[in-house]
Amino acid sequence: MILVLLLIAATLAVAAAGLVSLFFILPTWWPLWALVICGLALSTAREYRRAEQALLDVAEARLVDENQAPELYRSVERLAGMLAIPAPRIAIAGAEIPSGFVVGTRRKRAVVTVSEDIRRKLGAAELEAVLAHELAHVAHRDAAVMTVAILPRTIGLLLFAADDWILLWFFVWPFGFLLYAWGSLLTRTISRYREYEADAAAALAIGRADAVMSAIERLAEEAERIPDRDLRQVDPLNPFFMVARRPRRPLELFSEHPPLEKRIARLATIAREMGRSDG
Repeated sequence: MILVLLLIAATLAVAAAGLVSLFFILPTWWPLWALVICGLALSTAREYRRAEQALLDVAEARLVDENQAPELYRSVERLAGMLAIPAPRIAIAGAEIPSGFVVGTRRKRAVVTVSEDIRRKLGAAELEAVLAHELAHVAHRDAAVMTVAILPRTIGLLLFAADDWILLWFFVWPFGFLLYAWGSLLTRTISRYREYEADAAAALAIGRADAVMSAIERLAEEAERIPDRDLRQVDPLNPFFMVARRPRRPLELFSEHPPLEKRIARLATIAREMGRSDG
């Protein structure tokens, strides 16, 4: 985890150095390079400002109050107390989403979302496990961590796919492509690690690793049943899901979620340790 964060910091430093070097390679073009850097900064800020609401819109999520979802509110408040965090807002997703997710770069802005479909299909203990997993992400400040982690990929994408910078595209696309590819690998690595940590925290919070295992297996089954065209509609949410459809990519390196088997094996170890401590 620390190594990945150091690599992300180094990548951002190299990216900054690369952009600054443009002033020395073609110094007479300095107004253009200044425009590029300002444009990147403004585009990145705009993307992050809109990100939270955009994700909720993709999920067709609506915020609900305590009167509309009393059971969810009670569970979230109790679990938030266990994890020593403020109770986040709650939303219900109308889209066919095979998981729960949380958005919000700050704890006070966090929104925990579950779909109507998942509420109906999961048992009480499984739904509690999903909520505990998502609240663990809030407790660990994972949204803030991922916001920083995704910066290299975001900047690379802005450079590589800059439709409105046609004149500059020839100069910057190789740099943008490499930054996007490398940033994606780093982001996916840290994303897998955070999922393992959230699984463990959820199991300890509710005292039932078996419920977390059951929830993961049920969500994985539901994800496999949803048609590809429906999943493509919520594709931007995939990195935020507790469980996503099994990747068709052969290598774990290119996946944003850990393999299902590894997550279950780790939780089984936690269950055995909890059993020994109870005894």
